[in-house]
Amino acid sequence: MSGKIQTVSRHAAPLRRRHMPADYAISLANYTKRGTPEETRIPEDFGQRQSLRGFEATYRNIIDYIVRITYRIWEDRDVEYIRRTYADASRTFDDYGLQFGDEKIVQDTYHTTGAFSDIELIADEVAWAGDDEAGFHSSHRTLMRGTNDGDSRYGPATGKAVDVLVIANCVSLENEIFLEHVLYNNSAMLLQLGFDLEEAVAGLVASPPAGWPRDGETWRQLRRAASPARPISEGEPIAGFDPDRFVRAHFDELWNRRNAEALAAHCSPSLDFRGPTNRAFSGLAPYRNFAADPPRRPVPAGQRLRLQPATGGRHVHSGGPAEALRQRRRCALRDLRDRWRRCAPRPPHLAFTPVNRRLKPVEDGTMNTAHEALP
Repeated sequence: MSGKIQTVSRHAAPLRRRHMPADYAISLANYTKRGTPEETRIPEDFGQRQSLRGFEATYRNIIDYIVRITYRIWEDRDVEYIRRTYADASRTFDDYGLQFGDEKIVQDTYHTTGAFSDIELIADEVAWAGDDEAGFHSSHRTLMRGTNDGDSRYGPATGKAVDVLVIANCVSLENEIFLEHVLYNNSAMLLQLGFDLEEAVAGLVASPPAGWPRDGETWRQLRRAASPARPISEGEPIAGFDPDRFVRAHFDELWNRRNAEALAAHCSPSLDFRGPTNRAFSGLAPYRNFAADPPRRPVPAGQRLRLQPATGGRHVHSGGPAEALRQRRRCALRDLRDRWRRCAPRPPHLAFTPVNRRLKPVEDGTMNTAHEALP
């Protein structure tokens, strides 16, 4: 059984073509027997064995590792197991900023399980690449469901249910996650709990959590955390369809160049979307409206600009302390919205088919605050 193996921060090695899985033998669909009468969250047969040097012998492959440690920590309530599956010098980029070490993860998990005693984190998909030499890179899409029957940092228990989509991108070696970028979609969760987002942001401004707001250097660290010097599609080009080139081109066209035509070229007409502030819709038209919505409002012409460090480097206009505070709140809210917007749906070759979910389509891609109860 693996114990703590290091006390200094690791650095994730960029992956090469040879680190990409050749087939779907090790996949969540095979692991859970998705779409069959035997479908289950945690199977009796943990699947094909994979070389996992330094991992606990109980785990068969990286899918098995990610799914079962998540279940054990969150649903078996073995929160202390985090100390054996996260490096003591781990770096975690979350909704609020950069967190260091496993102790912060332990305390945050105790907080969340105390606020949601019946919480479930249901694996919806896991993409992976890598090996036990370079490190395993995994992207875990999870459905987080539970009832807020305990007090939280946002306020007293509301008794309301939440159902939000979580994305956790991790790099692990020898039974430990040492790098993570996780987005909990807190805006959707707060709305489902009945809280006002503007008031929540005001609370963050008044009493900011660790790591918030993200500054420019934190963003640069995140971008560089596991990135190759050149995109793999350029450094190791291949003939035919290249997922790396396809995804980069799609997001560059849609979000950097604001070219809505990329949707019709790259996405399925029946695309399903779940995103920030409770947005849930089907089809390309509402997604086009969502993408076209400017992520930040321009400062009125003629206003004097000054740098406000408390907003993570955004420029806000001066107009007295009260106006400065209002601007800080607006900028903070836009920072949160912009960040959650980056959780865009996967292109058609990585189809998003949510498990046990009923989407409530809306016509124009605007906020859907009518949360539908699930069975």
